[in-house]
Amino acid sequence: FYFHGLDVVGVYTVPRDNMLADLDKKTTETAATSVIVNSTFCGIMLAALFCWGIRHLGRLYQAERAQQREAEKRVLKAAGAAITCRFSMVMVNLRDFREHGRLLSHELVAERGELLWLHDYETAKEFLSDYVSIFFSHQWLGWA
Repeated sequence: FYFHGLDVVGVYTVPRDNMLADLDKKTTETAATSVIVNSTFCGIMLAALFCWGIRHLGRLYQAERAQQREAEKRVLKAAGAAITCRFSMVMVNLRDFREHGRLLSHELVAERGELLWLHDYETAKEFLSDYVSIFFSHQWLGWA
């Protein structure tokens, strides 16, 4: 028969090693190189991802700690405010208050000498441990 310009007479058999030996060797080398390159690349990518994750977690931890420190500062400030008096506490004896019959101005009650001034937390704490007290507050709306 005639095949690609060759006149082929009969069937020829050639051992596989003769025809494909170089191809098999090259394929094996290429596959091994490909496995090594891909494994190395994947390892580098995993290492980079791991480093990024560690840095990201570190930043999250730092942000959480900063938020926690701010919350602790607010709590300490609030706790400090609970045991300090920013303003003096002014008390009126209930008997005097009832005799007024109405709410009198601060100035008038002060002129009468009926106000007890507690200027700091310790003094107020000591006074209130010995006497029952009722706290109420009001705010003047003004004349306008």
